[in-house]
Amino acid sequence: MNDELRAAVERLFAACLDVTLAGKYHAHMRYSAHCGAVCITLYPASTPYKDGDCRVALVDSWIFIHDERCMEGDEVARIHAVIDQLSGYLQEEAA
Repeated sequence: MNDELRAAVERLFAACLDVTLAGKYHAHMRYSAHCGAVCITLYPASTPYKDGDCRVALVDSWIFIHDERCMEGDEVARIHAVIDQLSGYLQEEAA
């Protein structure tokens, strides 16, 4: 993973924090080392998290960051697209 990709992943984490701390949504960011990917999901803050409950993610994105499927320039662009998507929810909340 190069420095540009690492910085993009850190910005993605910060965007998840910002959206969650604003209160209307819960942004989840998971790192899966076995497949070299991060997964971002976004749910309304009112989402029930009990087993068996049906949840519909507003955002559900897997981004490969360090394996043979990773094209680092493409992945940075995908990360920025998800950050923009999360920022849209944050701006909607501020309105």
